[in-house]
Amino acid sequence: MKTEVTLASDLQTGNGKRPAKNGRRLGMASVVQVIIKYIVITAISVAFLLPFLWLLSSSLKSSGQEFILPPQWWPKPFKWANFPDVFSYIPFARFYLNTVIVQSAQWLVPFYQVWWSRMDSRVCSGRGANCFLT
Repeated sequence: MKTEVTLASDLQTGNGKRPAKNGRRLGMASVVQVIIKYIVITAISVAFLLPFLWLLSSSLKSSGQEFILPPQWWPKPFKWANFPDVFSYIPFARFYLNTVIVQSAQWLVPFYQVWWSRMDSRVCSGRGANCFLT
């Protein structure tokens, strides 16, 4: 005796069961495969979320509390003052200025190189012309 399962998304409003895409109802093996796929996807998602959750948990701990063994996922007590305190420890304004300087150089240097190459092509025109760059 073959057991057949119909998913809720396969139900139709009129006559009950609707066939799957290939014209057959979903068998028990295909339902088990779908369930296994969802379990694997959920496990992988949790594995990718764990470092983010540890980061968030560590940001609310007191200094040195993040290295306690066994690890504590929930800090005792929550230290919400860590977030405003970080601006007094780290010079974010200087980091922002450094980023602006580097990005400006990355924009200006190619612009200057293109401009200089256009000047070179205007000065060194013609075949066998004496170019001042070579």
